[in-house]
Amino acid sequence: MGEPGNLHVLEPSTAEEFGAALEALIESCLAFKFSSPHVIAPRGIDRDRLRAAAEVSASGADLESVVAWFATEVLPACLNFSAPTFVAHPDAGNSTAGILGGIADAFLQQNLSSFDYSPVATLLETELLRSIRRVVGYDAEEFGSASAAGGGAVFGGAGANFSCLLAAREHLKRRLAAEGKVFDPRRTRVLANRPFTHFSMRRSLFMLGLGNRDLTAAQRREQGLDEECLFEVASNRFRTDPDDLERQIEAVRARGEEIMCIFAVAGDSRFMAFDDITRLAEIAERHNLWLHVDACEGGQVLFSPRRRHLMAGIERAHSVSLDPHKVLLVPYNLSLFFLREPSWLSYFSGDPTSLISQDETSLGGYTPGINSKSFISLKLLLMLRHWGWDRLAVEIDRRHDLARRAADWINSEPSLRLINPEVSHNAVGFMYVPETADEGADPNRVDGLNSLNRAIHERLNTSTPFFVHAFSTRDDEAQVHDEKGSVFALRMMFGNPLTTWSVVRECLETVVKVGFELAASFPSPAPARDGDQA
Repeated sequence: MGEPGNLHVLEPSTAEEFGAALEALIESCLAFKFSSPHVIAPRGIDRDRLRAAAEVSASGADLESVVAWFATEVLPACLNFSAPTFVAHPDAGNSTAGILGGIADAFLQQNLSSFDYSPVATLLETELLRSIRRVVGYDAEEFGSASAAGGGAVFGGAGANFSCLLAAREHLKRRLAAEGKVFDPRRTRVLANRPFTHFSMRRSLFMLGLGNRDLTAAQRREQGLDEECLFEVASNRFRTDPDDLERQIEAVRARGEEIMCIFAVAGDSRFMAFDDITRLAEIAERHNLWLHVDACEGGQVLFSPRRRHLMAGIERAHSVSLDPHKVLLVPYNLSLFFLREPSWLSYFSGDPTSLISQDETSLGGYTPGINSKSFISLKLLLMLRHWGWDRLAVEIDRRHDLARRAADWINSEPSLRLINPEVSHNAVGFMYVPETADEGADPNRVDGLNSLNRAIHERLNTSTPFFVHAFSTRDDEAQVHDEKGSVFALRMMFGNPLTTWSVVRECLETVVKVGFELAASFPSPAPARDGDQA
C-alpha cells in the first residue's frame, strides 16, 4: 500500500487551505457573537434537518464545505451567551484574550497529565493556581511539586465541588481510622441548605457512594437508614441558618451518625445569597467538621476590594470551588478547586501505576477523575494578564451596581415583585404580579401567578431580543407567597460587560408589556372557597 495522503492534517502543504478555512470560520463565529441570543428561536429549530446535516458520508468533504456547513446549519441554531440581551446567566465568555487562549490551547495540544509532556504549561498552570489561591486567602507554598498549588483546574463547577467533597470524605476516613473507627458510607451525612445549593452537590454525593438509594424502602426501614445522606439545614433569606445548623449537628450525632462536611454557599445559583462563612467556620471548628464553600457563582467578589466582605472568613474553609467560565468572561470549560492545606491533595494521588502519574511535578497525579488534560487554564491566564486586577475589580463592582439599579426599578414598578429584596451582588429575581392580584398564600392565586410568569418567560425567550432565566423556587422572603411556598420566578444575573443599564431597563419594560398583554387573556385564578387551604 502507498503512503497515506496528508490532505486532512495540518502541515506545510495544507497551511494555505487551513488558513482560509480558519479565516472563514472566525468570520462566521464573529457574526454569531454579534447576533442576538438566538437567530432561530428554540421552538423553530428544524431537528430533522440538523440530524440529516450531522450525518457523516463515506468519502468525507473538503474543508471549505465543512466550515460552510457549520456556519449555515449549526451557528444559527445556537444560543449566544455573549449577546448583551442575554441576561439569564453571567457566563458571557467574550473576553478577547480568553477566546484567544482557547484557540491557542487547541493549537498547542499539550497534555498536562505529565510534566515531561508539558513542562511550560504545567509550570504556568501551577503558578496561576498559586496566584488565585492567594486571592482566596490561603497560604501558597513555593513551587516544588504540582501539589504546591493546593488545588486544580477541572472542567466545571460540578467537577470542582466533587473534588472538594472527595477530599472531605477521605479526610473523614483518616480521622475515623485514627480514632479506631471504620467509615460507614450508609451512616455518613452532609449538612446543607438544600433548596439553595447547586444540583452538583447531590450528584457528587451519589458518585461518592453516600446514601442508600440502592436499598428498598423496606430495607431502609429495617436498618433505620434514610434514602439520602443529605441532612437539611433551614434557610433564612436564602442563606444557611447557623442556629439551625447547630441543632442539626446535634441531631445527626444523636443518631450515632458521622458528618462528612458542612456544605456552604457563597453566591447561590438562583439569587446570589452568601452564607455567613465566618459564623459557619466557627461552628465547623468547634465541632471539628470540614467546611466546604461552593463559590462558583460568588467567588467573583474575591477579586473586588469593595465586594470581598461578602466572603469574609473564606480562608478558614477547608475547601472552596470557583468557576472562571461563569464569572470571569472566559469560554467554557474551566473551573478551579482549592484545599486549605496543599498536603490534602495527597488524598487524590493514591498509588499510581502509570509512569505518567508518578512524577510529583505532574498534575495528572493530583486532579480527581482527570489524567489527560489540555492547557485549559491558558484562557484564564491570558484574560487576567490582559485585564489586570484593577480593571477586573471595576467590572465586578459594575455588576452589583447594575443589579441594584434593576432592583430599584422593579421596586418602583407596581406590577413587578422582587423576590430577593436584599440584592447581595449581581442577581435580581422577580415576578410579574398584576396590580389586581390579591395578596396571600391562596394556592389558586399562587398557581395562577406561576402559570402567568411561565407564559411570560416563554414569550420573552422566543419572541423578543431578550433571554432571561426562570425557575421554581421557595419564596424564602415571602414576597409573593405568604407561607414561603413555591413560586415561579424570573431572574437576571449580570456578567457581560456589554449589558448596560439601557439594555436591562428595556428588558424590564418588555417584561411589563408582555405581562400586561398575557394577563389580559390569562384565566384569572378562581377565588378560594370556604374550607379551601389558605
